Amino acid sequence: MGRIASKWDLGYTLGMGETASNPGSHYTLNGIGPVIVVDDVGSDLKIFEVFYKKSKIKNPLLNFLSGTDLLDYLDKVESGNAEMPALVFLDINMPKLNGHETLAKMRGRKSFESLPAVVMLTSSTREEDRKKASEAGAMGYFVKPLDGSEYLQLFNTLIP
Repeated sequence: MGRIASKWDLGYTLGMGETASNPGSHYTLNGIGPVIVVDDVGSDLKIFEVFYKKSKIKNPLLNFLSGTDLLDYLDKVESGNAEMPALVFLDINMPKLNGHETLAKMRGRKSFESLPAVVMLTSSTREEDRKKASEAGAMGYFVKPLDGSEYLQLFNTLIP
């Protein structure tokens, strides 16, 4: 997977000015609800989960394989049958409903115009994808790391 000059870009749309040594320092989890990761690649989900469990985050982790699955979960949130997520990590490159489309559908609902916070989790380093994510309401953009321990560093910066 490719790298970008600043591998940590959490808060891309917020202009928080993170550095590689201080990623996401001005952003924390929003509440005690689950952290959700949406990715169509099972092995990427597993790597994410392994390092999530090693982190200091106490929020439960939910994995979904598609944007449609996430939207189904959000239906349950709206009906009061599931908790509002504290944070959603959303892959961009997925079949059928990609991350940009999923985010647009999510932000199109009154209940999710600003919550939960969404960070695009992707292998894409394309500026076009960053811009689309920002315009759709993503709070950050994180390029999947080559070294899984970078996930651990990211997760531990999210703790309030």
